[in-house]
Amino acid sequence: MEEIFIYALAGGEPIITLAKQAQKYTDATTSSVYLRLKEGTRYHGFPGETNKKILNFDLYDLQIIDGEVQRSASNYSKVEGQGTLDLLGSNDLKATAELQWRLSQPLSVLILSILGILLGKASPRGGKNLGVLIGVVIFILYNNALLIAKSTLERGDSIPIVGLWWVHALMLLFILIFYFYRHGKFTHYLDKIVDKFSYKDVSNAK
Repeated sequence: MEEIFIYALAGGEPIITLAKQAQKYTDATTSSVYLRLKEGTRYHGFPGETNKKILNFDLYDLQIIDGEVQRSASNYSKVEGQGTLDLLGSNDLKATAELQWRLSQPLSVLILSILGILLGKASPRGGKNLGVLIGVVIFILYNNALLIAKSTLERGDSIPIVGLWWVHALMLLFILIFYFYRHGKFTHYLDKIVDKFSYKDVSNAK
């Protein structure tokens, strides 16, 4: 992450943290989740106050989830704290689902970027706002479908070879159909089919 702004209260005192970069990571020993902030400033009190404390730092680890709380949470899984290479060597369904979920993030960004290019070519009738609305709806459906596929794989109701990949395959198929429709390919092929059958009817009539 970049250009980080964090606001929190501690004992009624505001704490503002600014940083140029941040990276989220999980401590393997304690299971606590941290943000590793880089090149920033931490203010105890508002910047305009005279009694404020200022801390400049190069690196600062800010705990955002305590390990004990995380372990006691019903939705926490140790699989989420494992590295990607560890997940590759596991045959556990939850590990497979987590691995496919992580791989799905950059893949979905690529697929949605392609869709965004197609939706960005606004028609004179629809305008740009219609394309944005369609894109938001498709994103919500796409993301929810991935979450459902992940849960299905974790429960063992799906096989790993299908996993989350069927969602991406359907999305690519939708983009392909939308591309042909947008460029009038379907109309072109339909006209050819109609002309072909019309020619046969005329020949049979003769």
